[in-house]
Order: sequence, then structure tokens, then C-alpha cells
Amino acid sequence: MTTVRVTRDMSQAKCYLSIFPSEGAAAVLKYIKLHKSKLRGELGNIVRFQLRHVPELEFYLDDSLDYIEKMTSF
Repeated sequence: MTTVRVTRDMSQAKCYLSIFPSEGAAAVLKYIKLHKSKLRGELGNIVRFQLRHVPELEFYLDDSLDYIEKMTSF
């Protein structure tokens, strides 16, 4: 994960992922999205005494490193 942005009310967390190699990133992201309820459950087990509610997780592809790589290869 490169970045996580949580809303003020802690109801939603936007998680940005860098996946390498980037050729298979779409398939990996799809797999992660299919299992996000299990990931949220695991997160709940870890933070159950710190948070009242576990935020809903949304996953996005962070392609900023690919962009930087393309810019430096010129």
C-alpha cells in the first residue's frame, strides 16, 4: 500500500496500491477487491479495541511509480 485516505467520520478508507510487475496489476487488484470483506474482517480483529467501527475498504491502483519510471526513461 502506498497511501490510505480515511474519511473524517472513519466510515471509508481508500487504499492505493502499487502492484509489481504492473502488467498483472489489474488481475491482482480484481482479486483483492473480491476479498475485501475478508480483509476488512482481519483488520477488525487487529483494531477491535482501538476503533468503534471498522471502515469500508476501497482499493485503487496507484500507478504513480509507473508514471515516474516512464518520465525518467526519456
